[in-house]
Amino acid sequence: CGLVFLAAAAAPLSAQQVLLFDFGGNNTTAKGPVPADPVNAWNNITGAIATVDPALPAARLNAAVTTDGAATGISLVMVSRFNGVNEGGTQVSGTFPAGATRDSLFGNTEAFGAGANFFPSFKLTGLNPALNHKITFYASRNGGVESRETVYTVEGATTGETTLEVANNTDTTAAVVSMKPTAAGELTVKLAAGPLNNNSNHFTYLGAMRVESYPDTQTALTFSPPPADVTVAPGNPVLFTAGVSGTPPYSVQWLMNGEDIPGATQWHYALPPVFADSNNTRFSVRVSNLGFTVTSPDAVLHVNDDFVPPTITSSSAPGPWQIRLVFSEELEESSAENVSAYDINGGQVFLTAADLLPDRKTVVLTPGDRLTGAVPVIVNGVTDLAANSVTDNTTVNVTVERQPDGKTLLLDFGGGDTTQAGGLNDDPVNRWNNITGTFAAAEGSVLPDLLKNDDTPTPFSLTIVSRFNSANTDGSQASPLFPPDATRDSLYGNIESFNNLENVAPVFKLGGLNAAEVYDLEFFASRMNVTDNRETRYVVTGGSVETRDLNAANNVSNTVTVTGMAPDVNGEISIALLTGPNNTNTLNHFIYLGVLKITPREAPVAGDVVMLAPMVSNGKIVVNWTGAGTLEWSTTLTGTWTAISPAPAPPYSEDIVAGQRKFFRVRP
Repeated sequence: CGLVFLAAAAAPLSAQQVLLFDFGGNNTTAKGPVPADPVNAWNNITGAIATVDPALPAARLNAAVTTDGAATGISLVMVSRFNGVNEGGTQVSGTFPAGATRDSLFGNTEAFGAGANFFPSFKLTGLNPALNHKITFYASRNGGVESRETVYTVEGATTGETTLEVANNTDTTAAVVSMKPTAAGELTVKLAAGPLNNNSNHFTYLGAMRVESYPDTQTALTFSPPPADVTVAPGNPVLFTAGVSGTPPYSVQWLMNGEDIPGATQWHYALPPVFADSNNTRFSVRVSNLGFTVTSPDAVLHVNDDFVPPTITSSSAPGPWQIRLVFSEELEESSAENVSAYDINGGQVFLTAADLLPDRKTVVLTPGDRLTGAVPVIVNGVTDLAANSVTDNTTVNVTVERQPDGKTLLLDFGGGDTTQAGGLNDDPVNRWNNITGTFAAAEGSVLPDLLKNDDTPTPFSLTIVSRFNSANTDGSQASPLFPPDATRDSLYGNIESFNNLENVAPVFKLGGLNAAEVYDLEFFASRMNVTDNRETRYVVTGGSVETRDLNAANNVSNTVTVTGMAPDVNGEISIALLTGPNNTNTLNHFIYLGVLKITPREAPVAGDVVMLAPMVSNGKIVVNWTGAGTLEWSTTLTGTWTAISPAPAPPYSEDIVAGQRKFFRVRP
């Protein structure tokens, strides 16, 4: 049986705060069979309402109904009339029914039909002023070659604006979100020609409108996790599941090959025993709350005849506290994570955990004792998805890697200028992990399986705890440290209001870190062509707390680094961005992050010699270290090293001499 990711059930979404309006002529939309809407009730705004004198009683629709047909106290009242009805819209939209998309109401600037200077507007009354509202607009006018761009402005206690290209539109919508009505419960909608509208009459259109209300606390949805691919042998049942983070209540709808599955509205979707005819079927799930909708990537069902047992294709011990076994095919989770399936060093090493990674082929073993040298590992009872078991007493020998592999993780925080492995402005050598503005604006976003610079996957993840505002693209393109696509844009936060957001203090965390490692974190950010100080403070919290300050203003080659940071007991390190004490950007107090370079190192053990970060105090350089060794100095890294005599105990300090350069090391 293929089982993936169980999630807690959630309450269904109430439809009482969703209303649909069809603006058009006689092709009204009702709840019923196609071409009507088989699911939702609609409110129809015909020419008899929208093209008459707004002063007349007929120029309004009272007691609008929700999508489930319940009457409300919400009304639509015309303020400025439309000119007329256009019947030239699409009938093949996947967004709304044909009755809603085939006709629109229109306005125009130059003389046409009933006249000129028709700038339609209407207001929604009876709304709850305590709620936010999302208003989605749709219109379609087929057959033209010029732009029919329409701007929709919504005014209430807040104001929003969005633009839609109506010409030959099939499925595109435009929306304004987080709209608060006036204290009287009103929102006014105005239509005007967009800046790209080059039609000789400057026609504007509205065909359909969706109004959704939701509380202030509503947040965007992120899958945690999305449905995963499943591989089973013929004759096995299958269970797809998913979970989300974000504000409830939720509605759930499963899809098969892109089409809704009737009645599939739970967090899981179960299939009876499947056979070869179901191979490569695609499943996804669409989840909504009161403000947002998200659809998962496809999960593919693989139905294979499989009688071949799994084998171990590679094994390694990247540190004294971890063994990694890579198998030839996907494994059944419970067998792979059964610690009794593994014998370490003839039973002399106690195993605390066996974790199957998301690729379902890699098992990470965590010993309870520190490993050294060559270690034999015997495996029994681990099975693939077709219940084939690994050959009895499969044995591999791993050698514990004492030295770090020298690989780093490179993270580009920015907008559309992501950093790739190769090409102009990119990195011809290294693989990068890209943290985009869209990803970083959604709290709870998770980027799993971060890659090292040689494209090696890791179990590390990055999670957005507190969002960034957006991306700034005015960074340096001439830094000698990183590629231009990494340095030219940064993600930013701010204290004072900017982009309709204030008190944006970003926080993210690195998860899945190895307790046997410590991490060096190097920060870079750049904001060119400014005259003030944009100092950003990075607060790094793991097994300890370190702060570093970097002025991003006109920065080309400066970085700050936290060295030797151990993860906390949960295997996490968090990074918070704050305003630095020297930040003089009084208008917004902007703070930035463009690049984060992470270098894993083996955690020191008792007796290891470890150089700590040097400090400057009262005109002296202070050198500190742990472990037993001899402190030496040299004027160059490759020159002659001289022991400091008499041999000092840590910490050691000496006066700083202008123009003199010294390097220090501790020799065990």
